[in-house]
Amino acid sequence: MSLARSCLVLALAFVGVLILAACGEESAPAPGPDTTSTAQSSPGAGLTATMTPPPLSGLTGHCNPPVMDTTPFQLEVKAEWHGKDRIVIEGSVLLAEAASLQYVICQDGEVSFSLVPAHRPEVRGGEITAESKLVPSERGPAFDPDAEFEAVLFFLRKELQIPMLIGKVPVEGQPE
Repeated sequence: MSLARSCLVLALAFVGVLILAACGEESAPAPGPDTTSTAQSSPGAGLTATMTPPPLSGLTGHCNPPVMDTTPFQLEVKAEWHGKDRIVIEGSVLLAEAASLQYVICQDGEVSFSLVPAHRPEVRGGEITAESKLVPSERGPAFDPDAEFEAVLFFLRKELQIPMLIGKVPVEGQPE
């Protein structure tokens, strides 16, 4: 399969995940006014599912994306735990055109629905910033602080929203 076709298939699958995630959020309670400093001490408490979650077998492919040579893009990214409930992703990338950034956090090779973006991930002027927060989730693997975590970054062309670059980085440290 050609790289362009692989990217298109991956982009369509990723859009499907975003749609499923958006639909799943309809049953979650609305966040309070200050969601940036709220720590969840008991993941899974207080949520009720009103829809059946999708099978996860199709989502594990996001944790094992096609290998891409990131050298021409000078991708330098670091993901690390901050406190007990945050993963911060920072770095830089050299892109020839404007791009948006999407990512997933994988726990032992499976998409984690317990670690969601705390704010919209950005790639601006070559600088990458993203942050995930721990939330209760009944979908996917149960949160395990001792698991192996990885961040998979998808740099999407602004106009077409298809991947131009995919990078994978291990999350350093452990939750406190």
